[in-house]
Amino acid sequence: MCRACAQDHRAALSCRERIGDYLARLPLLSHLAPEEVEELTAASCPRELCDGQWLFAEGEPADRFFLVRAGQIVLFRQSADGRECIVAVVGQDELLGEEQIFDEHPVRSLNARAVGPTALLSISRNSLRRLVDQSPTVRHAFLQTIDRRQRLLLDHIERLTLQNAQGRLVAYLLGEAKLSPDGRRVRLRIPKHALASHLAIQPETLSRVMSRLKASGKIREERGSMLLDTARLREDLEPAENLGPSWGCPGPPPGDDTLRRPGR
Repeated sequence: MCRACAQDHRAALSCRERIGDYLARLPLLSHLAPEEVEELTAASCPRELCDGQWLFAEGEPADRFFLVRAGQIVLFRQSADGRECIVAVVGQDELLGEEQIFDEHPVRSLNARAVGPTALLSISRNSLRRLVDQSPTVRHAFLQTIDRRQRLLLDHIERLTLQNAQGRLVAYLLGEAKLSPDGRRVRLRIPKHALASHLAIQPETLSRVMSRLKASGKIREERGSMLLDTARLREDLEPAENLGPSWGCPGPPPGDDTLRRPGR
């Protein structure tokens, strides 16, 4: 073997080892046997996207799953006139498309696009489905993940249906704060125009609400992030409205700021 070929071979082995180590650390796949990790590693390949680059489009065959290793992917629907509704933001170590693992002829139900430089791991659907069929533990982990996503969808429907613009934003920020180590600091994962779409409000309405919360001292900007006064923000919400991190679905038309609970 020539020196260049030997170097390429060593690089390929090193890449496979890194992919295998990464897969074995993920909670969703942590119960796999070493030979199962090796099988999944062989069926995986790295992929990188630039900011704004599409990963897939609605209606395409869903023949591969994607793990987000770094960066973020937005899932969205697009209307005939080009308007977008952000359905979800998928971040580091999260899987794209697990709800379609049991479909016999799956197709993409959403569009997917990178937010910032994004590194992914593309995994063959057939290989992953084979492991799910063979391992009750992996199948249970997938079902738990799908159930969690469904509950978050219902939470987001409630958020969009029963709250006004400020309530939607406050619930979203409190949910995001739960993901931070101190439970108070939030760094927006998507641009503000995308967040407005996700919350089904106009961008200018989002700006006004954000300014109002800052003026009241409930939100303070600090080193590129927002520090929340979570106790005061929770006072703005009823218990049923204090929802978790958002993995949502389409809501009222953009700009709708009129929906409130009856009697409010």
